[in-house]
Amino acid sequence: FPWKDVNGKIVGADRQGTEQDFEHYKKRGTSKKIFAGSDTSTGYNLSFGSGDKTLILFESPIDLLSYAQQNHQDMVKSNATLLSVSGTDAKRGLQYLNDAVAAKQAKFNKIIVAFDNDVAGFKAADYFDRFSFKNPITGEAIEAERHIPLQGKDWNEQLKAGVTGRRVMSMTDNANRLDALEKLAMQETQTVKPDYVDVKMSTIQPVKEVSDTKTGKQTNQRRSKADRRKENALKNKQIIQEAMGKVAKYQQDPAELKKLLDFTATGLNYSARNSMLIQLQNPKATLLKGYKQWSADGIQVNKGEKGIKIFGAPTNLKTIIGANGEKIRWSDATPEQKQLANNNQLEVRSVKHYPLETVFDVRQTNATAAQLPSMLPNRPIDLATDKSPKNLDVAYKTLLKFADKFKVPVIDQGVDEQIAKRPMTWQGQAKGAFVQSKTNKDEKYILLRSDLTPTDKIHTLAHEIAHAQLHSLQSQNNWPTAIKETQAELSSYVITKNLGIEPGEKSVDYIAGWSKNLKALEGQNTGKIISQALKASTDVTQYLSDNLSNGEIRQPKTTKLLKPDKLAVVEQNYQAINQTTTRHM
Repeated sequence: FPWKDVNGKIVGADRQGTEQDFEHYKKRGTSKKIFAGSDTSTGYNLSFGSGDKTLILFESPIDLLSYAQQNHQDMVKSNATLLSVSGTDAKRGLQYLNDAVAAKQAKFNKIIVAFDNDVAGFKAADYFDRFSFKNPITGEAIEAERHIPLQGKDWNEQLKAGVTGRRVMSMTDNANRLDALEKLAMQETQTVKPDYVDVKMSTIQPVKEVSDTKTGKQTNQRRSKADRRKENALKNKQIIQEAMGKVAKYQQDPAELKKLLDFTATGLNYSARNSMLIQLQNPKATLLKGYKQWSADGIQVNKGEKGIKIFGAPTNLKTIIGANGEKIRWSDATPEQKQLANNNQLEVRSVKHYPLETVFDVRQTNATAAQLPSMLPNRPIDLATDKSPKNLDVAYKTLLKFADKFKVPVIDQGVDEQIAKRPMTWQGQAKGAFVQSKTNKDEKYILLRSDLTPTDKIHTLAHEIAHAQLHSLQSQNNWPTAIKETQAELSSYVITKNLGIEPGEKSVDYIAGWSKNLKALEGQNTGKIISQALKASTDVTQYLSDNLSNGEIRQPKTTKLLKPDKLAVVEQNYQAINQTTTRHM
């Protein structure tokens, strides 16, 4: 079953065996796998009509085809795309929807979760009850709905039974059914459980054993799903707080700071906050993925491994504002509260939420050395192995395009005299400067000396781009000059290393100087200083990755340099925000 992305390109596949062999395939009896390297932002999919209004999610291609065979006429009317996520990761459906909107301006207004009629299926579908989504093209809310077969655990079982039809449920109904199933499961005592339990609403309550404070005896106490979620949230919060409490080590140990910068430069494109969280929890981490992502590559996480907590992509959490102003997650609200909200008697808001996710380093899996090269991100251009004039020129021009995106023209001819007048620093004469008009804050420029070597030109431009991002007159970052220079150097280090310009043996000595500047702010928010620098660098490395492929510019749109005469009055009307004396390390 080939997987196609939203542009029709094959990027992966499922393989489902048809011959039974219980000796090799145990309970299932047939082989079932995902090809290694498959892009898990998509899956096997079919479209009907325009295919851009309704997205229907399934656990497997077989279920998808069984559903389509029974409902294909309705699929045409609803302009549906059917997508198998090869499991129960409901977030993959949202990723596919986002990609379709971005690539084709798709106007999806409904998501149907047609997962199996079992606990896992209802639990996965609950993702769409907790959050609210809007189509950024139409601005309309995306409705979520649950479909389950009338007979059997999944759509294939219903098809084989000769039964047609589907049971349509709201996401609130799905949440209520999930509660009932979980309560029943907690009370279940039989050793062999059925594959699925199709139950009506149950009155059985979950229980846990607690000690009675008076008698010391174990008694039963109801423990809701909301309580379990709060307990897990508290544990995860403690893990995050413990990790971030170690951020001061980047001030104190240049070698640790270098590890963080080198990790950020790999091009895995984690946020600055997540890069720090990863390194603070596992300093030896290199390549990280979630459990299901590793499984999709045919790799298993070793038993007993402790995962690394990071923040997932933000989403809008559906929240009820209670009568006393308290915020209540939709999934934690009582049926009465939800009813009041549906009747507009209680306010419902979308609150931005950063879910915590668990990832594992490649060393925590059974991945072999032969599998690693295909999983590591490729440098957008590799100046470590090929410093040809063409590659150096492409890297420089792509950085120019990024500066142009920020509306900061770059002048690298005819400004040597202006730069020469800048004060000397501990590193020597300035090689570049970021300047901004005193009277018009929208007028800003990057100046580069004309005699720079190609690698110096790239490093200096990367440094000045960081200043333009972080230290313009519009920014609120009122750091001392030494800290601003340190932030720009941290950022340019990551960018140039991402391109393949290795810092060399003296890099730790240079980083020690940066650490010294950070130590001068002992007691202040070092994490914020570093994260700002990493954010500036990852914005650039992501842009390089998006616009370069194997050293070729993906979008061959040229960026023109500003002519020197445009800056004839730079000495009178512009002030230097910062200057750079970059060196090739």
